[in-house]
Amino acid sequence: MTRTIGDHDARHLGVIPDPEIFTHRISSENPILVIASDGVFGMMNNREIADMVYKHDQKTQVAISQQIIKEAHSRWKFKGSTSDDCTCVVVNFTTLG
Repeated sequence: MTRTIGDHDARHLGVIPDPEIFTHRISSENPILVIASDGVFGMMNNREIADMVYKHDQKTQVAISQQIIKEAHSRWKFKGSTSDDCTCVVVNFTTLG
């Protein structure tokens, strides 16, 4: 879980505080990064999130993040479960000039 990165005190509970790190070159073909918690990814897959990002690409990155969070919460509610932590950050590298 994202909130356990660096949480060495919870290691005795089975928490692995070491993040998985992947390197990916940013290009004009994929200029957007979405970072989200397991509450989002537990309800939405990568394709669904990418579709939302590109569907709302005229909105601000904050508005897109809020839309993703809203959708994840809606799905948790539909499932009848208490919502897990839903956190999301969208970064568009083409706007960082």
